[in-house]
Amino acid sequence: MGRPVAVVTIEPEGVTVQPVLDRTKIVLTALTAAGAMGMMMLRRRARRI
Repeated sequence: MGRPVAVVTIEPEGVTVQPVLDRTKIVLTALTAAGAMGMMMLRRRARRI
């Protein structure tokens, strides 16, 4: 299933395109990146000990 990436509004004055931000996807990506960095830091620390 696709997700909308923009809203196109057609009016007599003209056409406007407004991007749609998917906050859920942004938050999940940030959490995944933070988790991956945390795992890498833990592995590096474990090797030093």
